Amino acid sequence: SWLAQNPVRLGVNWACAMDVAIRAVNWLWGYQFCQASPALSDAFRLAFFKSLLQHGRHIRANLEYSETLTSNHYLSDIVGLVYLGILLPEFGEAAEWRRFGLQELEKEMFKQVYPDGVDFEASTSYHRLVAELFLAATLLAEANGHRFSPDYCARLEKMVEFTLHLTRPDGSVPLLGDCDNGRLHRLKAWGGSLQEWSDHRHLLAIGAVRFGRADFARAAGDQWQEALWLCGAVAVRDAQRIANAQKTSLPSQRFPDAGLFVLRHADWHVVVSAGPVGQKGNGGHAHNDIGSFALHAGGVEWIIDPGTYLYTADYAERNRFRSTHFHNTVVVDSEEQNRFDSNPGRIFSLHGEACPQITRWEVDDAHLLLVGEHNGYRRLPTPVVHRRTIFFDTETAVWLIQDELIGRREHACTTYWHFAPGLTVRPAATATSDLQAENGAGQRFTLCALSPGATPPTLEAGWVAPCYGLRQAAPVAIWPWPAEVQTTVWACALGAASEEQRRRIEAARLRLLNVSPV
Repeated sequence: SWLAQNPVRLGVNWACAMDVAIRAVNWLWGYQFCQASPALSDAFRLAFFKSLLQHGRHIRANLEYSETLTSNHYLSDIVGLVYLGILLPEFGEAAEWRRFGLQELEKEMFKQVYPDGVDFEASTSYHRLVAELFLAATLLAEANGHRFSPDYCARLEKMVEFTLHLTRPDGSVPLLGDCDNGRLHRLKAWGGSLQEWSDHRHLLAIGAVRFGRADFARAAGDQWQEALWLCGAVAVRDAQRIANAQKTSLPSQRFPDAGLFVLRHADWHVVVSAGPVGQKGNGGHAHNDIGSFALHAGGVEWIIDPGTYLYTADYAERNRFRSTHFHNTVVVDSEEQNRFDSNPGRIFSLHGEACPQITRWEVDDAHLLLVGEHNGYRRLPTPVVHRRTIFFDTETAVWLIQDELIGRREHACTTYWHFAPGLTVRPAATATSDLQAENGAGQRFTLCALSPGATPPTLEAGWVAPCYGLRQAAPVAIWPWPAEVQTTVWACALGAASEEQRRRIEAARLRLLNVSPV
């Protein structure tokens, strides 16, 4: 019925070669599951394989390639050709599809993945998609005798390492940049659970088998089902071997090419975004999130990235969710860090004006320290640079976020804090400039403004998109800076606001002054 309703090269289902390629891969998987069924007649097989031949020819003739930029679309095209070329050798074009696909796969690894192992599209969800594409095609090719270069394999391993560090203690990752729920194939039934979009541990299980990494295997937890389908009996062996293995703590880790920094201590996990707009300056899936961060502690997500929500279905919402206002950072004069394109239809580009720079990164037993700045506001009539210091004092378990405007202070500045859905956020009893968040289990988290003259924030109902096309209400705190103030400091700590907590915050603030004088 699908073939009858979608004639080859006609209609929406043939408009994008990426869709054609991913469909072909999934049809091949589906056929392997069902090929022994008596319901599959010779007439069905003739129509099925004829259509797959048409799929391959269509992909090869409509590659989403450009001399200036290739992305996950082109990568999907060539992965489709690799699958068709290897699994259907009877086709006359199969050998060429296989040769071309494998050749291009090797090239795209070094075009689309930074040396630090992160996909160049400034999105954690697209990193997952691209890693799936590379891993699946690599395993298929290697099972059929192909050998990739050592440099290719090393960078693929680094892609999985990034997922290892990005993964929080509860198995989730923050959804930084765009998320459109893209997958190559879904070999596990999630039953509609939203966990699918924030749980990338299947990559760790697959990587554990391919690279023989015990740390990947331990971090994969119970997410082995996709690895079992892709890797077979060896995955069963690995899953059983590490079932009772004790997890080891991971260190803080930086990914300087992507501009992503993972700060860890005990059960604290903070991911800071401070990178370029990606896609070689095109910014297709990037957000205006320089200096923004997601904070997870005590098994709870407290400060979040609001996600994506929609693309072309609503241009205004698309721009709102990728705006500076929708991230945990400073907005100056209601301007964007990077301007959107003046053409309202160009919703997959950013101007890339804000050049982030990391000036300090220190990790030791006493503290974690990240200092970075961007010049996105230097284009204003009165230019300024935003510098942010993120400091964790291990003795007091207090986070401090210090924001500075370098330049003349003739601006209206506002800091935004986006809380996770389901939290109750209200002013703390200790001070009008303090906020306290609480979840349904009674766990509490305090956010304090430490600057002189700090004013109470405005609490509003914001939005969070846990996956594409769905948004949920969530609290957002909007904190205007006092007039003429050029430096503000915020403190974050677990627990209810109290005098004891205030003493710990003050101790942490003094230590910050010692390592990073204002």
